[in-house]
Amino acid sequence: MSHFVGTLVLATAGLAVASASAQSISYVASVKPNNSADPRGLTEYQPRGRFTAIAVTARTLVRLAYRIQDYQLVGAPAWFSTIRYDIAAKVEDNPTPSLQTFLQTLLKDRFGPNRRLRR
Repeated sequence: MSHFVGTLVLATAGLAVASASAQSISYVASVKPNNSADPRGLTEYQPRGRFTAIAVTARTLVRLAYRIQDYQLVGAPAWFSTIRYDIAAKVEDNPTPSLQTFLQTLLKDRFGPNRRLRR
C-alpha cells in the first residue's frame, strides 16, 4: 500500500511540474554574450518579475531552473559551461511566476534546440 501511495505522489508531482512548465508566460528579455574576463556571475529575481543575470552560463541557468546540483547535469556541450551571458528580463504577467517557471520558459525560448546563439 505504501508503495502505491509513493508512486501516486510522484506521479502527481510530475503532473504539477509538467503543467507549470507548460503555462504560457509573457515577458521581454535581452540575452547577450558577456565577453568580460571577470568570471564572477550574479543572478537576481526581484519582486514584480524583474530578472537580472550578469556573466552566467547556460549551465547555471539550468541548475536554477530545475533546482539540480552540478553533478546531476551531465552530457551538456562544452559551451554550456564556458560561454557567459548577460540577461535583463521583465515578466509582464500578474501575479508573477516563480523564478523556476520563468527560467524554464526563458531557457526553452532562448536556448532551445531551434535557437542559434552567438558562441
